[in-house]
Amino acid sequence: MRQLLGPLLAAACIFAGSASGAAELKQPGAAIILTVSGKISASNGHDEERGAVADFDLTMLQALPQTEIATTTTWTEGEQRFQGVLMRDLLELVGADGSQVRAIALNDYEAVLPTSDFETIPVLLALTQNDRTLRVRDRGPIWIIYPRYGSTPELDNGQNYKMVWQLRELIVE
Repeated sequence: MRQLLGPLLAAACIFAGSASGAAELKQPGAAIILTVSGKISASNGHDEERGAVADFDLTMLQALPQTEIATTTTWTEGEQRFQGVLMRDLLELVGADGSQVRAIALNDYEAVLPTSDFETIPVLLALTQNDRTLRVRDRGPIWIIYPRYGSTPELDNGQNYKMVWQLRELIVE
């Protein structure tokens, strides 16, 4: 029961009522740091080009269940501790229904990530590194982290392109 209480409270903090019956997320109260669009069923906005969108501020993402991963990266020294939201949890929250996610960074760098990764690998939308909130100069505010250990040996073979930093948008396709 205690294990369910955290996610239920997080969902209550994120969802707003909707007369239409469609899942509607609450509006961000601060600067938007992540937009999710594409094949989603829960949203808090609409864009002419993208259709339904789910915008998140830092507080909204922090209200979701948090996971910590200790791993190495090509761009850091030694093992680092990252904390944030599992990609599969965020995609479930927005009702994502696609086979891939296009991750877009602030500098318009893009990587296409298969959603099958999120079923088998604890892919993290990192908000902190070693207990410090990620800033743009630190590859934040969000950095996609794939753990680099036995369960994902392919990441040690040149597929670091999946670890998008300065993430601003996810498009479910």
